[in-house]
Amino acid sequence: MRFENVGVINDHYLKATLSNAEKLGEKCGPKIVKMLCKRYQECLEDSHSDRTTYIWRKAIEEHEQDSFDSDYRHLIISGVRDSAMGAVRASPEQAQELIANLLASEFPSLVRIGIYICGEHYGLFGELFWKMHKPVWFDEIQYWHEIYWFVNKCFKRFTAHEKLLFIDIVDNYSVKESGLRDHKEYEELHRRDLLHPAVGQGDKLVDYKYKELVSKLGNVREHPDFHLYSSGATWIQDRSPITSDDIIAKTPEELHEFLISFVPVSNGWGDAPSYRGLASNLTAAVRSSDSAFQEYFPIFNDVHRAYLHGLLQGLKERWIDDKRSIPWHETILFISTLVKDPAFARDIRTVDNGNHDPNINWVISDISDLAQASISDSSREVEDNLIIDFISLFKTLLFLLDPEVLGDKNDAVSSAINSPRGKLIESTFKLALELRRRNHEDESRKLMIQELLSPILNHEIETCDAGLNNEFAALAGMYCANIHYLHPSWIELNFDKIFSISSQTAWRAAAHGFSYQNYVYDWLYNSLKERGHLRKMILLENLPSGVTEKAVQFLGLAYLEGKEELTINSILGELVYGLNEKPLKKLCWFFWTMRNKERIANGAGHKILHFWSEIAKTIRNGVSEREALQSSLNRLAVYITKITPEIEANWTEAARHAQVGYQGNLLLEELSRLSKQYPKEVTHVLLKALEKFVPDFDHKDLIDLVESVAEAGLFDEAESICNEYANRGAPHLLKDTYQAIRERRKQNI
Repeated sequence: MRFENVGVINDHYLKATLSNAEKLGEKCGPKIVKMLCKRYQECLEDSHSDRTTYIWRKAIEEHEQDSFDSDYRHLIISGVRDSAMGAVRASPEQAQELIANLLASEFPSLVRIGIYICGEHYGLFGELFWKMHKPVWFDEIQYWHEIYWFVNKCFKRFTAHEKLLFIDIVDNYSVKESGLRDHKEYEELHRRDLLHPAVGQGDKLVDYKYKELVSKLGNVREHPDFHLYSSGATWIQDRSPITSDDIIAKTPEELHEFLISFVPVSNGWGDAPSYRGLASNLTAAVRSSDSAFQEYFPIFNDVHRAYLHGLLQGLKERWIDDKRSIPWHETILFISTLVKDPAFARDIRTVDNGNHDPNINWVISDISDLAQASISDSSREVEDNLIIDFISLFKTLLFLLDPEVLGDKNDAVSSAINSPRGKLIESTFKLALELRRRNHEDESRKLMIQELLSPILNHEIETCDAGLNNEFAALAGMYCANIHYLHPSWIELNFDKIFSISSQTAWRAAAHGFSYQNYVYDWLYNSLKERGHLRKMILLENLPSGVTEKAVQFLGLAYLEGKEELTINSILGELVYGLNEKPLKKLCWFFWTMRNKERIANGAGHKILHFWSEIAKTIRNGVSEREALQSSLNRLAVYITKITPEIEANWTEAARHAQVGYQGNLLLEELSRLSKQYPKEVTHVLLKALEKFVPDFDHKDLIDLVESVAEAGLFDEAESICNEYANRGAPHLLKDTYQAIRERRKQNI
């Protein structure tokens, strides 16, 4: 029988786990990369099956061509990439062997990661790349995207010898299949494509060879870095009337004339040249130009907004993806001038969001994205003044844009972070945090940031409290801990306006933002609790997804850390003594996810078992058994280290209902764990459970449990368990175990 390799966690949780791969690489070095490489190889039958990776993983870096793919193979490739980048950052010397191993791998995907990292850190690994390079990398399709961008990013840094090596590879390229029709033309096409990423980078021989091939064969395809490029099924194909090379060849005056004169004409098939197509090639031109298109900035004041989108997108991708410089100060001066033009405000008021062409809202989002890009690379910090200028620019834009009334939606955060205004607000927080991070002990810097933020915060909070600015409500709820770090006096004064006591719509939006919190800060917990918001989040029905869960988790953590008591007057006491099943079941699940030896050693287990006991007492005093809640209580058995009479009583009551919430397997696992130390008590609990259902998974846990009971000399109890399984219609589960116990009993007599 052939078994398929599967992961122990699903793709969603694997993605969450590997989101920290870069930090793991920094902390663990090459070891974590080696482990992830091994896991990737285990996903595949052999290296040959990895040769078609380029079809489903078109780029090693994060790319829109792969944006809809998140299965385990994609996630592990991204994990290898990110952990390797982290290892390089932590110790470039140790990483030499790591990158060499990637380049030497039999698996093309791992080689592609090695090529990508060499391109990102050419100063560290350029010599290693050329020492280990293989002509096949410049030939076969699976390596093409990474080779294209390696050449484009690094060509100017090639030594004279390395440039000659590259040109020699180009000149000597030949088709392996000698029977291929028109193979000479194919060879020339490939040579043209190989030269394209190096064109315009100061080498006259490369430029000459490329020009000769273009004059004979025509320009490269629209997306020369991909052999397979998907335009997507949702949109029309984005064709351009001219290539990115044609754009670069034009003077600013010529390009301006072309842009204002071009008018898309539909041919009925949806594949005619379009604004989007031309904007896409503008992006490519900005990325590949020597000057980042700085001399072209003035021509974008009065052209279609799609082209401005193409320009800003190109600047962002040039900085993030290509690791190439852009003229930051000239860029923000250009954007500021653009935003202050009355035509910009008119476009905002008259924008047609039903049109698929990039419009003014796209441009506003592009400005936010570009600002965030400026702080995305700690190795290339921009000046403080640039960040300050961006925040001032955001203030101007926020004052121009009317907040959207999103209504009582259940996904306020997604609506906010995907709206132009929401992106500006989120970028404001992120840039201010970056400023503060750079010197967090400087009191004058703290005051400067507060003065910078106050007009924006004060402008937003008034419409927020009135229920007319759900974007700010959601994002303020999401970033409330960060706002407190930046401007504590402001948020303390306005806490009941963010979590509005005037507008239920605004409160729900802020509560949904709160559900993204990951840490229990004392001030935040106390503010939510004392002002009634935490109780409301726990008890109110039909709240947005995640709100009640997060509030319950805050309550549970506060209880474990001594910030919340289990008394009749506390929120937790209200839930326990009122037997409020929904939040109590959520708490049981949350406590179960918190299980580890350290927490048990630090007293968390004692508190959780006390929580269980109080619920059990309250159920006994009631009129019903609360079967679903009792089932959930079985999760807390992971914290049992000693079975006292009280714990045994509580567990026997809960065990009878374990399978109501499908906790039978967990019950059996925990009984098995404790069976050697407490065989008699475990037997009692299991027999009580058998009154209601037959715990049969994991079979090994069941056998280990029964054998432990027998080894303790409790043969009657062990046989009673076997007999009860037989009576309940499952004699096969313990047949052999029963016979073995009978034999052992005879030997002991």
